[in-house]
Amino acid sequence: MDDAELEIEKNKKDSIEMAAKIFKIISHPDIVNETTPKERHDLCVKKSKNFANAYPLVLAKMSRELSYNEKAFSKFLDKMHREPGKGMEGVMFHQSNYAKLLYIEECKRRGVHYNMKKANEIFKLEYEHMNKWVKDIKEKETEVKSEYGEEQKRHLQEKRDELLSWMQQANDEIDIGDANLDEIEQEIQELEEAKLQEEMDDQKDIIIEQDEINLDELPELVDYDKYQSNMETRAQNEEKIIEKMETKAKNDWVNNSSMTNWKRKRGKR
Repeated sequence: MDDAELEIEKNKKDSIEMAAKIFKIISHPDIVNETTPKERHDLCVKKSKNFANAYPLVLAKMSRELSYNEKAFSKFLDKMHREPGKGMEGVMFHQSNYAKLLYIEECKRRGVHYNMKKANEIFKLEYEHMNKWVKDIKEKETEVKSEYGEEQKRHLQEKRDELLSWMQQANDEIDIGDANLDEIEQEIQELEEAKLQEEMDDQKDIIIEQDEINLDELPELVDYDKYQSNMETRAQNEEKIIEKMETKAKNDWVNNSSMTNWKRKRGKR
């Protein structure tokens, strides 16, 4: 016997031991007398989730009908291993087959001749019941998926509406920001024009002052070239002073204007 077969035998042994343990507890007179079949079944499912998922009909027969047969369960495991079947069809076949085997083995245990026709009817009844149960589940899953899909569509539409609303609000804010920016640019342009006008006025004053100077009246000791250089240096110094004053005035205007708020609003976006 190879490792795979040993593993299968071990799993089979563990399943049979678990089934025997569950049935011993659930069939105890104290539990039977104090619980309903549904309560016993719910208790078994809660306490033995793995077993309930693997062998739902076996557990249902144990808890609801207080019926279990180890030989039937062993044969059920062997056939399920040899012929697992495909998907849900395989599961329904083997679960229904357990009900058939249970009837046969219980008849043998009691020394009663079993009826194969009845055994097949039990199989058919369980299979139809399970098939209906599976269909109901699939229909519910389809309904849930449909409802989920509709909910997803509604949620998506809500998100789109929120996005559109946000985009419109953003556009409105941008329009306001642009309007403020236009005002700022207008004020800057006015400052530039004022500066240009002041420079032109200063230049005009300098030209007038130079025109009013009569070189003939200057003392002979005066060096004309040096005097001209001093006049130019003076004009340059005056321009630098005026430029510094204008820069300071512009900085003060920026700090006191609405530009700070505008920058803050734009930064958010």
